[in-house]
Amino acid sequence: VLVGTNDLNNGRTDVQIIADLTAIYTGLIAAGIRPIAGTITPRTGLTGTKIDYHHKVNAWLRRYCPTQGIVLVDYFTPLTNVDGTPKTGVHVDGLHPTVLGAGLMGAAFAKSMAPLLPVLDRLPGRNAESPKAAEHRRPSR
Repeated sequence: VLVGTNDLNNGRTDVQIIADLTAIYTGLIAAGIRPIAGTITPRTGLTGTKIDYHHKVNAWLRRYCPTQGIVLVDYFTPLTNVDGTPKTGVHVDGLHPTVLGAGLMGAAFAKSMAPLLPVLDRLPGRNAESPKAAEHRRPSR
């Protein structure tokens, strides 16, 4: 669940966004689905109160998700400078990610998923072949 940036830009408050997110997460959990939540990514063009709402929603996500068993992916931190502005080169248009931005988001996602996935002790085949080819390989004598 990665929502909120358009809400902020369209005048919704932190309280409204948090209420919407709570309803989404509650509905998913009730349906037996474990949500994966993403912090709201940085964007250009937000000022004053909208910036405050942005930070309040992300702070709420960081507090709320662990209490509900929701996996949280922090997209905001790797995309921002220390002052909270977007890093140079992470956006195409002030909102949507470039290849660099998408790569940073992918790394954040992988980091959050790593504790939930089993570690494999070996690859299923050789680097030069597909796993299916490895299944049909004759044993060596």
